[in-house]
Amino acid sequence: MAPVRGEKVQQVMCDLFSAPDDHALAHCVGADLRMGKGIAVDFRVRYGHVDFLKLQGKVPGEVAVLPAEMCGRAAPIFYLVSKNISTAYGPRWEDFCCLQELRKLCEEMGVKKVAMPRIGCFNDHLSLPKVEEELYSTFQSSPVSVLVFSPPNPVVGHPYPLVLPPQPSFMGWQVLGDSNMVRFCVRFGLYSQSPLERFPKQLGLCISGQRMKSLHFLISAGAQLHDNVIVMIGTNDILQIFRLSQYRTDIKQTLRATFFQLCKILSSRCRRVLFVTLPPIPAHAECEEDVHWLNALILKAANHRSNFQVLNTYPLFLTANNVIDTSRFEQWMGPPGNVRPDGIHLNHQGLSLLKLKLEDHIS
Repeated sequence: MAPVRGEKVQQVMCDLFSAPDDHALAHCVGADLRMGKGIAVDFRVRYGHVDFLKLQGKVPGEVAVLPAEMCGRAAPIFYLVSKNISTAYGPRWEDFCCLQELRKLCEEMGVKKVAMPRIGCFNDHLSLPKVEEELYSTFQSSPVSVLVFSPPNPVVGHPYPLVLPPQPSFMGWQVLGDSNMVRFCVRFGLYSQSPLERFPKQLGLCISGQRMKSLHFLISAGAQLHDNVIVMIGTNDILQIFRLSQYRTDIKQTLRATFFQLCKILSSRCRRVLFVTLPPIPAHAECEEDVHWLNALILKAANHRSNFQVLNTYPLFLTANNVIDTSRFEQWMGPPGNVRPDGIHLNHQGLSLLKLKLEDHIS
């Protein structure tokens, strides 16, 4: 495998149009360039020049380009022509042919960074893991890096919130993390305003599915932080390594860099940071080596930053024989009619143990 040059492919949960100005934008369109649905409407309304794009006469598998000087940005916009008619549906491998053309154009034009939505995952019903795999395959040996933007769940007044109040909080510490921390906050009522949903996917900077890169991006974009923060994040990063195992070394190299970037910005903006190690992932025993690897990075973080503390909670979820205690994890998840095996999220017993450990450490 070719060596990684920079961060190849990362997901962030944020509005695509908040991407830095030096990132080229890219999205999928039909050859008719109607752009009448979804995020394509935003591109048409914001940047226009549809006739100019049509004159390029691109067919499926090719890419139309709106130069930077025409769209008022520091980088161009790429229109990936993935089908003939915009209203057609269904998976098309032209989406991936476009990626090869996109890479070629970026390298020719000197573009180093591209921001795009989850191409093909909505109207065309492609799976996100498959799209991620193709992105890694296309850009792994290229100097071009890609940010894939997924909009977080909307909250009132902020359809794609970048600046969020320092909630939820636990014993005066703001809580940051992924779905395990969302469930932790819901279970123990750690928010001042009731969520709009019974089972919310987001509470402040606790976001279901969130990875380290997304959290770092939101904080860099201006999300508000309390003086004291509790952070437990990384399970989704480990699951990405599992899903894209052929890129395991590359992803871990990028994750390591992202972790240190996250530590740096938290250390600079907070008075005290309490990092919590990851629990095991019973559903995927093959992930344990990577869980231990990331936990080792987390445990070392306190050695290098005076305002960092680390709480090792991993042993809480083991039996006396050092075997993963599955009784502390959800066995099944999902609404009635769509229940599925889990083995990833902490259940009430697991969350209660985490709560007791945090209370003991903070007090």
